Amino acid sequence: MNYQWLFADNSPVESNKAPSHSYLKSGFYNVKLKVTNDVNCLDSTTKMLTVYPMPTADFSINDTSQCLNENYFIFNDLSSNATNFNWYFGDGNTSNTRNIFHIYKTEGIQTVSFVVTTNFGCKIPQLNK
Repeated sequence: MNYQWLFADNSPVESNKAPSHSYLKSGFYNVKLKVTNDVNCLDSTTKMLTVYPMPTADFSINDTSQCLNENYFIFNDLSSNATNFNWYFGDGNTSNTRNIFHIYKTEGIQTVSFVVTTNFGCKIPQLNK
């Protein structure tokens, strides 16, 4: 059998029976498979697939250094393509609110992690600040 995979993204034709392929851009793609046997009988099929966009995570903090007894950190989401938001404040507290404030009860350096996900389940590794 001869296999020809056309991935609809200007990539070279693939001839493996079961190839893997990664798309560089989100969008809709018509993937076509042509199969020819040893006596030149040909059949083909086309399937549409969807590649969803990845989110980008970013956030701002009102002030990165504050006194313990008066701290009030405001975290604002600056992400794109995100619908779910997960904050990890470094002190064991978390939140899934898009924009939030947090008060620390102990002094020290905290690493805040922010994970965003799209409504399609696309997720990037956490952003730490």
